Amino acid sequence: MKKTLAFTAILILASVLPAFAYSPMEYFNNLVAGVGKGFKDGEFNKAKFNEPSGMTFDDEGKRLFVADMRNNRIRVINMDEQNRVDTVAGNGNAAEKDASLSDASFNEPWDITYVPQNRLMVYDNGNHTIREIDLNAKTVKTLATVGTTGLWNLTYRAQDNSLYYSDPSGGTISRFDLKSLKASVVIHDNSLLPHPKTLKMLNGKLFSADAANLYEVQIDDKNPASVPALALVAKFTGIQALTFTDGSIYALGGPGALTELAPETRPVSFMTPWSFMAPFNDGQAEEMLIANADKMYGFACSPREPRKFYVAGNGNSIRSFKDYSFSAGWKSDGNEFNYPALKPPKTYRILMVGDSRLITCPVLNPKDVSPYIRNNTYSKQLEFMLNLEASRNNVDMHYEVIMLGHVNANALLFGNYEIPEAVKKYDIDMVFLMASLNYQDYFYRPLTAEGIPAQNEDSEFLAKPIPQRLPAGPAGQLYKDSEKKGLLKITTIMDYSLLANVDDPQVREDLNGIFGHPLDLLTQKMNAIRLKNGASPKLILGYFPWDQLPLSDESYESFWRDMSQRYGVTYLSLTEGFNTLRDAFSPVEQECCAHHYTTYGHLLIAYLLGHAFIDQKLIPFEPKR
Repeated sequence: MKKTLAFTAILILASVLPAFAYSPMEYFNNLVAGVGKGFKDGEFNKAKFNEPSGMTFDDEGKRLFVADMRNNRIRVINMDEQNRVDTVAGNGNAAEKDASLSDASFNEPWDITYVPQNRLMVYDNGNHTIREIDLNAKTVKTLATVGTTGLWNLTYRAQDNSLYYSDPSGGTISRFDLKSLKASVVIHDNSLLPHPKTLKMLNGKLFSADAANLYEVQIDDKNPASVPALALVAKFTGIQALTFTDGSIYALGGPGALTELAPETRPVSFMTPWSFMAPFNDGQAEEMLIANADKMYGFACSPREPRKFYVAGNGNSIRSFKDYSFSAGWKSDGNEFNYPALKPPKTYRILMVGDSRLITCPVLNPKDVSPYIRNNTYSKQLEFMLNLEASRNNVDMHYEVIMLGHVNANALLFGNYEIPEAVKKYDIDMVFLMASLNYQDYFYRPLTAEGIPAQNEDSEFLAKPIPQRLPAGPAGQLYKDSEKKGLLKITTIMDYSLLANVDDPQVREDLNGIFGHPLDLLTQKMNAIRLKNGASPKLILGYFPWDQLPLSDESYESFWRDMSQRYGVTYLSLTEGFNTLRDAFSPVEQECCAHHYTTYGHLLIAYLLGHAFIDQKLIPFEPKR
């Protein structure tokens, strides 16, 4: 672990370009805005809040409004302007004054919700009033006084154009009609929900929770005066706030701080760039997120970024956390993290495709082949590094790196089936292929009409002896040529690396045919795809040094470079940097087990890839002065 952290520190200290200012860092856990206690507008990392509480997004997710309670102001974080913070309303005086945005006064604004016609509704706790902020008219006015015990949540229901608010002390949920400006009690002294606290409209339905259970409050629009039925959704203790995203209800609070409540109930694990997940209650490291009982927290999800949660109430910062099912994808030889199909704004997505070298990454002992931690792979370290450098250099772009790998398989072959689907699903901007000379699928799977091995194995085909499985074309010719030269006496089809003698003119020509056709076919498929921005995905073929191969790096580099040029594919080699720095990152490969890259080898590859992508302008990376 110490070695991993030490080497990662190299990435943090590395400079790509002179730093001008920071842009918001985008990773799995991030600062959104606010550093330190006080009041200050401006850049996201210089702005200050004083006990921010309720939060709400506008309908497009471009503005995040914050009830800055102790500053007696309503603030806004401009998501498309590098999270710049401005004051929307309030002069800072603890009072109740209706006026223009800048002259109006609030007294501890507690909760806030966005409603149609570009308006905000605020529960002003110190005044026990509902206030309306009209962003078009630039005015603030008081709509009603709502009790004296203090409300908890305020939410908007479009079906009846009403606000609903919860009063735990009074045991009530009430409705406030925005047309008639009249209030009515909806639930009172209900044995199932004796102290309704958390209250939220989620996906068109109203939900409320007390200390132990979450219910759907089933409003009958045909008979609005009737008492709503309560349908139990989840049994869970300690719910402090609710939000909805990507078909699921999430709660802030309880033992794990962040929990998915429905359709399944499970704790959310927080990701780190290192070899562990959080929370990690070991008494040594600070908790990432704390949700104490009886404390008001702002909790919101952007409509354009599924499963990304914004939290206010842990100190004076607004922070974000993602739930990409990290625990399910924690081991790198399993499923990838569950990235949303919807690509966030200003995000460049890279798909890394390869064999076991992509997903195998022993942690400390190079002879220890398990566990393989996904965040130790060069794909995830690359994602971290690119976003780190973007933040350091004030680049208004974020990066996501998604993995697609199979053990003992060639990316060019399985990639012809899986890459186009992944590109379309995730709107991938760049596909990076790890070069491999593994051709065994030509002998284990029948050829398709496209002239490449089938996607799935065929048991009847496998039952045949190898001579009867020889495919037409260069793969079959390679077998025959190798047999004539006596190479098959010392190897089998599985030992493809021993037959990868690209210095032999005939073998080289056979291999050119074996891999040139699927590369050309994949290139055509990529060119036929149009991303949401109208462009086609970029395709890059990359070569990494690998001790498993019998010849020199120059031999293989020449082979892949010539093939890339022939089919118009960008070629990227890491040979010089890898061989120059490998001793400093040693051990970079296993001594056994096909010489897979160790965690430190992955770290070196991520470092080299990140700098190559930026220096060679293979990705958008434009610092703003």
